[in-house]
Amino acid sequence: MRGRHFALDAAQVRALRAADDAQDYVDELEEADDARWTFDSDKAWDGIHRCLGDGQSTIPTHRVPTVLKAVLGGEDLSDDEGNYIYFVSASTTPKVAAALAPITRSWFRERHRALASTDYDGGASDEDFEYVWSNFVGLRDFFGRAAEAKRAVLFSVSG
Repeated sequence: MRGRHFALDAAQVRALRAADDAQDYVDELEEADDARWTFDSDKAWDGIHRCLGDGQSTIPTHRVPTVLKAVLGGEDLSDDEGNYIYFVSASTTPKVAAALAPITRSWFRERHRALASTDYDGGASDEDFEYVWSNFVGLRDFFGRAAEAKRAVLFSVSG
C-alpha cells in the first residue's frame, strides 16, 4: 500500500468537505498530480508512522500526539474499502511541522531498530532505515512548505 500526502489550499479543503466521498476527491487530486503540493512516501509511510509512535501500526483515536498527525493521526476520512485518508487542518499543519523539525537521524535510527521486535514488514536493516529516513526527511520538508503556505494536509494510502 502506497502513501501520498497532498497540501490543500482553502478552495481544495472546501471541495473535499463538499465531496460525497473523500476517496473520489483523492482520486481527483491524484489525477491533477501537482508535484509541488504532493509528497509520495511510497511504502515508507508505515515505517515513519511506527518510528514516530510506539512501533505499532495502530491508528491513534484520542489525545493524538502532534507528531503522529504526520501520517495516520489527523481527522479520519477513511472509507470502508480499505483506503486510509487522514486530514490535518491548515491551523494544525504548522504544529505538525514544528513537532517533526527537531527529530534527528540518530533518534530515528534508534526507533527504527526497535521495529525488529514488531510485526513491521520492512525489517530493521540499514537499507530499510535509509529508505524510511529519506522519506521522513522529505515528509518533514513537505510539512514545512505546507505550513509556510498555510495549507492543510491530506494523507492517503491506497493499494
